[in-house]
Amino acid sequence: MRRVYRDSEVVTLTETGTERANFNEGRTASRRLSRVLGSLGIEQGDRVATFAWNSQRHLEVYLAAPCIGAVLHTLNIRLFEEQLTYVANHAEDQIVFVDDTLVPILEKVAPTFETVRHYVVMGDGDCGSLPNALSYEELLAEQPDGFDYPELADRRRRGSATRAARPATPKGCSIRTGQTFFTPSPPASATRWA
Repeated sequence: MRRVYRDSEVVTLTETGTERANFNEGRTASRRLSRVLGSLGIEQGDRVATFAWNSQRHLEVYLAAPCIGAVLHTLNIRLFEEQLTYVANHAEDQIVFVDDTLVPILEKVAPTFETVRHYVVMGDGDCGSLPNALSYEELLAEQPDGFDYPELADRRRRGSATRAARPATPKGCSIRTGQTFFTPSPPASATRWA
């Protein structure tokens, strides 16, 4: 992404106008955010939720969480309160990233979230009464540039060894991106048309 789309812009419409950032700036912020997630105790397999509008910050979370092996999902802003509670508790969310304009909605249901340890508020607005609320901008400002992904390099090595040891594909099947697609063989009595 950094080589191909380095200078492509992400434009976010805000209440005060527009914010512009290129993919390279977003990549830098997402690498810092990966470090932030680790410092907040997020580990591989933990669930990270977003309750946010489509924005530059949301994109940064979208890139950062999977890079450390966390599972990212959205809490749909159009769901009813009991549905939000069910989704967050079923996923066992550890952290929720929320846009500052959506804090009033989320603070109504936050007490029903059983596993959420932190709420990270994106934007300059008030954190309301969210428990353990942190500022996105302050968290990023505390982190140095760059982040090493040692687990990712290790997974790549293991992945190539796994591919080398993979058994031959059975006849009638084709493997594509880890999924098996069955390709039925024609019956013996089928007529071939030339």
